[in-house]
Amino acid sequence: MFKNMWTLSLMKFIYVIGVIAIIVFSVLLWQESPLSGFLAFMGLNIAWRLITEGIVLIFSIHERLTEILNELRDDKETEDFLDRYPEPEKKSENKEE
Repeated sequence: MFKNMWTLSLMKFIYVIGVIAIIVFSVLLWQESPLSGFLAFMGLNIAWRLITEGIVLIFSIHERLTEILNELRDDKETEDFLDRYPEPEKKSENKEE
C-alpha cells in the first residue's frame, strides 16, 4: 500500500507555494520600507529553501536505506552470513532469583 513515497513530488509544489507567499509578503513589506522588504525577501527565501531541502533530504535518505535493505534481502551472501550468525537470544525481563 505505501510502496511509493509521493512526498518528494508534493514538496516541489509546497516549495513553489511558499516562494510565492514570500514574494507577496516581501512586496507588501517593501511598500512600508524597501530595506525591510529586501531583507525579508532574502532571509525568508534562504530559510524556506533550507527547511524544504532538509525535508527532502530526510525522505531521500529513507528511500536510499530502503533500497539498501532490499538489496541485502536479495543478496545470497547476506543470507549465508545471517545463517552463520543468528540473532542472539533476548534476555527475559522476568528473572527469577
